[in-house]
This record gives sequence, structure tokens and C-alpha cells, in this order.
Amino acid sequence: MAAVGVQELPDELFFQTNGESEEVLEIRASRKKPDWSPPRVVRFEDRYYRLERSSVGGGSRPFRYMLRRLAAGVPGRTVLLYSADDAVTRS
Repeated sequence: MAAVGVQELPDELFFQTNGESEEVLEIRASRKKPDWSPPRVVRFEDRYYRLERSSVGGGSRPFRYMLRRLAAGVPGRTVLLYSADDAVTRS
């Protein structure tokens, strides 16, 4: 599903650390990611994250995905593989 009238753009990645020193990754995308329904495990580079929530907002990248880094990897067939070759990293 694409947002009506929104041009396809590279994802924006926002890395944050919350008060408990946990890494949180927010992905903002111009297109909906298939099968990205919480709670799913996502592998990005050599790290594993749990997809905590997804939402739709406004702007050029309306699809938002909040992921929390997991302490250990959980390899398996149901892990979503995410590659962000063209992504823009923000802080």
C-alpha cells in the first residue's frame, strides 16, 4: 500500500537511546512494508530488533515503525530482513 500522492523516497532511520540505555530505531518510510505487523523480529545489519508498533502519519514518509533492539539474536524463518542501502540516517 502506498500513500496517495506520496513520491517513493529512501527510508529515514532515527537511532535513539532511551533512559534505560536501550537502543530504539524509528524507521520512517514512504511505502508500507509488507508483513511488518507488531510484534515481529527484524534483522538490520548484524542486530536484531523487535517491532514494537507501526503507525501512519502525514508528510512524505507517513509510515512509521518503532523497533527496540534485542540483547541477543533470534535467528529463524520468521525474522524480517531489512536492508537500508539508500536510507538516510538522522539523529
